[in-house]
Amino acid sequence: GFSVDEYTSMVKSRGDDMVDVHADDYPMLSEIYEQHRLSGDEFNVEYRIYRSDGELRWVREHGTALRSASGDVMQSIGVIQDITSQHLTEQNLREARDTLESMVKNRTRKLADTVRQLEEEVRERKKIAAELDFLAHHDALTGLPGLRLCKDRLEHSLAEARRNQQVSAVIFLDLDGFKQVNDRHGHELGDLVLKATADRVKAEIRETDTVARIGGDEFIVILSSLPEIQIAERIASNLIRQIAQPLQVGRTEVSVSASLGIALFPADGDSAEALIRAADSAMYRVKHQGKNDFGFAQAAASD
Repeated sequence: GFSVDEYTSMVKSRGDDMVDVHADDYPMLSEIYEQHRLSGDEFNVEYRIYRSDGELRWVREHGTALRSASGDVMQSIGVIQDITSQHLTEQNLREARDTLESMVKNRTRKLADTVRQLEEEVRERKKIAAELDFLAHHDALTGLPGLRLCKDRLEHSLAEARRNQQVSAVIFLDLDGFKQVNDRHGHELGDLVLKATADRVKAEIRETDTVARIGGDEFIVILSSLPEIQIAERIASNLIRQIAQPLQVGRTEVSVSASLGIALFPADGDSAEALIRAADSAMYRVKHQGKNDFGFAQAAASD
């Protein structure tokens, strides 16, 4: 057999061109030689060497043991092949592959970032579109439906009333004394009064009903599917009472009241426009008769 020192000598000296094994590969190669010496198994190994001129080369070594008749390892023969060119080609391929993978990852990441940005822009545009649609159909101050949406909901209410042969009501509400509050305390406080009035109206109507602000201090309330007219009277009475309650806005206490006109479907009109006009006329009669009250349209009042 062969000793470790003998194999080390084989590693350290390979002729004029093969002078020294790279220090990082030497322990690995020494261990392979030792295993070969003990087991006699063939081995294949790649490692680096320095030639006599100092050039670093890659080599591949194949070793085979020659055994005696009794099976003992007597000698080792091997073939050493310079694979520097092949190794460099493989290294260049690996580097090219790594570079390509890095480029793909970067482009994939950039694409993902672009997709996220586009998705965010789409969400933002949808949000803006929804806000614009809301503002187109709602009052910006109170958040209540505006006149256009009010008429649309009233038409739906009338269609349902026709199908079910029920009564619907339109209440036209106008605040009394609001102009004086606005002139005395300013528009900012006036806006707070309008918001508070909207909240008070919403608190008194049913979930199936609608309250809309159609401009200034004017509101419209749609009462859908009324089983009896008395419900409209009760809601109107509650609105008169609640709106007349003093409002505390900061350190300022203000009071307003409301005049209400009520028009009934189908008695006072068969369309949204006709019912709103009838309720508006009824409200003005209440204004002229002393305010802070409600009254029905002429057709209903004359029945």
